Amino acid sequence: MTDTSVTDTGDWVTDTWVVPDAATAPDTDVYTYPDTSDASPFKADRALTLLFGAPDLPGRFVCLGAFAPSADPTAVDAPASAVPAAGAYGVPDPSDPTNPMKTTAFQYGAVVPFPLTAEMIAALKVFKVVVYLLDENPAKSSRSCASMWKTVKDDTKRWKTFDPSTIKAGEHALLSMIGCVNGAPAGDTTGTCGPAGNFELRLDKLDVAKPTSPSDATIGLQFLHLSQFAGTSVVPGWNTASGVDVYVATVAGTTSFFKIANAVKFKDIAPQTVGVRLPAGATKDNSFLIVAATGTPPCINSGPPTTACPSYTLPLSPFLDPATGYPRVGGGLFPNTTQVVALIGSPVASATLTRSMRIAFARATAWP
Repeated sequence: MTDTSVTDTGDWVTDTWVVPDAATAPDTDVYTYPDTSDASPFKADRALTLLFGAPDLPGRFVCLGAFAPSADPTAVDAPASAVPAAGAYGVPDPSDPTNPMKTTAFQYGAVVPFPLTAEMIAALKVFKVVVYLLDENPAKSSRSCASMWKTVKDDTKRWKTFDPSTIKAGEHALLSMIGCVNGAPAGDTTGTCGPAGNFELRLDKLDVAKPTSPSDATIGLQFLHLSQFAGTSVVPGWNTASGVDVYVATVAGTTSFFKIANAVKFKDIAPQTVGVRLPAGATKDNSFLIVAATGTPPCINSGPPTTACPSYTLPLSPFLDPATGYPRVGGGLFPNTTQVVALIGSPVASATLTRSMRIAFARATAWP
């Protein structure tokens, strides 16, 4: 199995936050912070990835703050320390990546492996660490992440707290922004959003084990259901009482279906990774995510579900192709990796909302 468009990067490349193995080269389509330090490469023993999966959430910048383990973060105006020291985390300007003034916000659909230094890992062990979201880049107003905490601390939908040792050595945590901030706009029929104010930040621990079955698996896939799409009068939904079955299908000579989740409902994550041996010739261009009603055999169609083929056939190529602009970081059909596959948004559009569906891939781990 090959992917001819890009090369898997391995770890996130940053300015001392996480440094990749020397043998790996960065992808061309990832958010890449330059390595400006002279320090020896540091390999983090745990990982944190952010998924911006709330369809109506405006662009956001990210900060981390450390507080005393017994502290109430809302009782103080600033953390004991915060990172980054200048500006906030966002998308670096490719033409001037070290300039925090030019950093722009992460947008809906972004998958961001968060840079963890030795210092931040030490803080995660003993301090209460808060991830918080900002509307604006503080560097543009000569402010800092630390000084901005007081502007968001009263809004509990702006931050998520990690008690000491929430993320342990060997673990990979996924922090997802899901739901909708404002709820469905008037006249919306897409089912993109549920009730107003159901936005939340949720934490999942990803399965990082190499699947043992089948013994010749080339990739591991763990599905995360984050779509509120309830269907329309014409097509069935994904947020249903009985849930959906999910498959990866490849059309490489013959059509092959690989079931990766069974009867998953909104907010479910498959309990473990499913091992898959992708056939020779499988690429992003001939691979699909199939979403079917629970217990319904999968099938492939060229459009919306039909009576003859009630499954959704969702091409993976747009979400694994850097030319489309969807951020992809080490995620995709790469052999010898375990990947999380998250489905968010709605596959239909209306007069008030564009089609918001995203299929987000994130590498949970590389196999030994």
